[in-house]
Amino acid sequence: MFWGAERMIPVLQTDTLFFIFLIEGTWQETRRDGTGMLRQAGSMLVGTSANQTNCQLRSAGGFHVTLSATHRVLTELFSKATSPGSSAILSLRDRPLAPEIVLPLSPVSRFNAESVRRCPFAPASRELVLAARGLDMLADFVATLDAEIAPASEIIHLPHQGSLASVREAATILKNHLEKSPSMAELARSVGLSESTLKRGFHQLYKTSPFGYLRERRMARAKELLESGKANVLEAAALVGYSNPSNFAAAFRKQFGVNPKTYQKSVRW
Repeated sequence: MFWGAERMIPVLQTDTLFFIFLIEGTWQETRRDGTGMLRQAGSMLVGTSANQTNCQLRSAGGFHVTLSATHRVLTELFSKATSPGSSAILSLRDRPLAPEIVLPLSPVSRFNAESVRRCPFAPASRELVLAARGLDMLADFVATLDAEIAPASEIIHLPHQGSLASVREAATILKNHLEKSPSMAELARSVGLSESTLKRGFHQLYKTSPFGYLRERRMARAKELLESGKANVLEAAALVGYSNPSNFAAAFRKQFGVNPKTYQKSVRW
């Protein structure tokens, strides 16, 4: 794993795939055939080192997290997987000059990248945390790729197309009521779905439960409040629906790998 700003990635082995999660700034990428590619922030991609001149990429500013894995490691991880995303990644291993796979940066990977950036742990514990975050990001990449390439008939199993709009409406309600969110029964009733259909719809569209979606939105909003200085930790907790500061701190730490107070100090230094 490599991460940072304005940082050159070390030369990679020729039998290596790299996964880049570009959070801020741009990447100038040079291919072996002399062509180049500029990657904008908010993307994640997987490519083969055989495509790159000297296997090097340089950040033109901002922040990235890059994972690299040899073909042997990828085979061990994905050889028994049957998902379309896993198969697509393994196909790059078998075709050294294959094009890269580029996806929009997911909220899950953005959160994990921020956790890497601000990891507060001592060296011994830090290695374990970073390894866990790297695996989380790799798993999220595969899940995002699955959703991108799976046929619509495999993704949509709701009773009718109107249900999808109702699920999105429910997500909007949750985003607009972070401080005091409706119960599951109230939310389902407000969009005209059963609770079971609503839960199934959230898993299909957002890869999480309604409660998990609400928690992610709450943590994202709390992070914005702390970064901007518009609220201290206690105020941020209350504004996103946490009456217990300890529960808020635990949820924030689980999402970003750092306590909210420590995070606020680091961004306002």
